[in-house]
Amino acid sequence: MPENADESTGAREALTHNTNNAATAGIWRHRHADGSVIVKHATPPTGDGLWAAGAEPAHWNYWRREALAYTTGFATEYLSGSRIRPPALLGDSTRPDGSVELTLEDVGRGQATGWSPERLGGFAYQLGTVQARWAHPTADRPTWLSTGWIRQYAGRFGPESPPDWDHPQLAAAWPKRLRDGLARQWESRDRLFTLAETAPRTVSHLDVWPMNIMDDPDSSDGAVLLDWSFIGDGAVGEDIGNLVPDSVADGLMPADGLPEIADACVTGYLDGLRDGEWRGSPDEARRAIAVCGAAKYVWLAPMMADRLARGLAIGSANYDRGDDNPAILERRRSMMELLVDWTDQALG
Repeated sequence: MPENADESTGAREALTHNTNNAATAGIWRHRHADGSVIVKHATPPTGDGLWAAGAEPAHWNYWRREALAYTTGFATEYLSGSRIRPPALLGDSTRPDGSVELTLEDVGRGQATGWSPERLGGFAYQLGTVQARWAHPTADRPTWLSTGWIRQYAGRFGPESPPDWDHPQLAAAWPKRLRDGLARQWESRDRLFTLAETAPRTVSHLDVWPMNIMDDPDSSDGAVLLDWSFIGDGAVGEDIGNLVPDSVADGLMPADGLPEIADACVTGYLDGLRDGEWRGSPDEARRAIAVCGAAKYVWLAPMMADRLARGLAIGSANYDRGDDNPAILERRRSMMELLVDWTDQALG
């Protein structure tokens, strides 16, 4: 947080982010006479928990990773040759307590939550060309890139006891066929993680969703990709397996548009891989998208069932638009149907 930010004059605006993540103390828009900048404060590990920060690069939530992605220039190098770019790094500093403050370009408020499926598909195409290039093994990748991320992340969540798939609220919103499919997904989580880990590899951003994609103010058809905290080894298509379901999970985009989003993003990404001269087959990439999407969200429906059983809210505390549980169950139904379909593709 800038020490000279004057809260009383409205010079600092707190921005929406995952406040559970201990690696981030805050993100602010800081206004000054010449415009505005974004300030992000990264903090060293201080304890345990589901969202604890990691002290070592092998940790899925290594607290220095994003700062390194910017200060070494790797985020820019990663996206070079595409119409996607990171925000410009304007400054970085280390505080006396060892925490790091990044000052970044403020690219505005044009988040991809307002994009059409076709434009998301265009973004996916550009990402495909990038990840085709990074799919070829190289010896000089940074040692601080994440590894084994999907199992470390998704394997932490979920209830301790078997989910009650027949909970009255769940049964009223989702048909038995869907609930049976979600039970199959949860029971197959270890296999899904292994399939994701053995899929063809590339360097993945690992947090691609509409909240992290912005209009590029310097380009009519470009995009700015935010939040480089997780970047590392991932499967080809892993980012698309996240982007598609996460576009509607919190009500940020209309749920009835999910089929069009899925078609545009998968098709665009596969075309990008082809034009980027990826050496694998489209079928391999399509299956990897399904595998990784199913693995990434394997915990979500069980967690929802567990929270319903305990009389708790099931929406996201940071991003969800505030609907009640029945509305969220209805909204996420198309997402869950897609995840079951992807699970069947993965396990078939």
